[in-house]
Amino acid sequence: MNNLLDIHSHESSLIVTGGWSGYQILGDTEIFVESLSNKTSSRLARCRSRQNPTQTMHALNEATGQLLRITNQTENSTSFNYIPVICGGRTAKKDSEVCYNLDGDLLQPRLFAQMATARRSAASVAIFNATTLWITGGIGLSSIVTDTSEWINVSKEMSTNTTGKFSKGPSLPKPMFSHCLEFFNGESAILFGGLQVDQKPILETWILDNLTDLSMMDRRNKNQWTMVAAMEFERYAMSCGVVRQDVSDDNNPGIFVVAAGGIDQKNQITNVVELFQVNDGWRKKSTSRLWTGGPNLPINLAKAASAATEDRSMLFMAGGIEDHHLAPSSIILAVGCWDGLCEWIKYNTELIHARVSSVAFVFSSEIPVDVAKSKYKDTFKKNNSNSP
Repeated sequence: MNNLLDIHSHESSLIVTGGWSGYQILGDTEIFVESLSNKTSSRLARCRSRQNPTQTMHALNEATGQLLRITNQTENSTSFNYIPVICGGRTAKKDSEVCYNLDGDLLQPRLFAQMATARRSAASVAIFNATTLWITGGIGLSSIVTDTSEWINVSKEMSTNTTGKFSKGPSLPKPMFSHCLEFFNGESAILFGGLQVDQKPILETWILDNLTDLSMMDRRNKNQWTMVAAMEFERYAMSCGVVRQDVSDDNNPGIFVVAAGGIDQKNQITNVVELFQVNDGWRKKSTSRLWTGGPNLPINLAKAASAATEDRSMLFMAGGIEDHHLAPSSIILAVGCWDGLCEWIKYNTELIHARVSSVAFVFSSEIPVDVAKSKYKDTFKKNNSNSP
């Protein structure tokens, strides 16, 4: 299995796959490569995944996915590979319960695992050092909104030649879909946004603490979620992610959970951004102060794919639906946070195929944090005048 971190040395590679074009469900993959050493060399390449004749991957819309880590252990060394895994969604014929991983430098789809139930518009997160995929909520069979979740340990499943199976995870506080789920501090999950059964946007935010191993995933139930805050703006179909405030300052390891864009309670697409700041004192704050306003998106945007770099220094967004023409978008954005401030980049380069409700992954090279910070900060300084 090839490691794309080696293929794209000193670059960040945004992979966007699947989604809805406005007239058909897409099955192709696009790669946006951003060079840290030369910001003007950003480019977009289209890569259509090869179809395995015995394990074909259908075009998928409203799927979910995460970048997961595989440990390769030998007698003398330990190395890591990162694989994109895509689960659920809807094909042209039905909702899917199948998961695929995109294998090798050609991103060839490989049947990876099967969920216990088909689900679309679910939210997922990679936990436990990106070795475990956790999928929550969504719309299941017979269009039923679910509060169930399931998880799978990728290292265990990749070591066998059989199709992996998921295990039951902790229930959500309520049935929901088009919501957000993020993981921070190595042990805490945050759940927010989305739609409930009656199609009303969800305002509440919940935290599930002390997630340190898989056995805890088995024992958890909905009563162990703690409601900690309410967002100011009710929204669903947001783009979400976790961004570090400063990649080089170990004395200030605070992070922001980002909730960007989405569709509000009036069914309007918005550019609103809210930030949930996590630092040493966040639990002591009033619950009304946990979510704060962030820099608005440059356009009103919903249902965009999002993915963060491995070091959490940048969060990318791609595609989605824009309000000015209510059609799939080809936009590519990124946000980074420095010294308590966050800024957006709007790239001149766009996706070849406009798409909504797609899945995104980011591969990042291992660059010294001080170099990464200086390069990115130069980029953000140029943000107001356009893309890097």
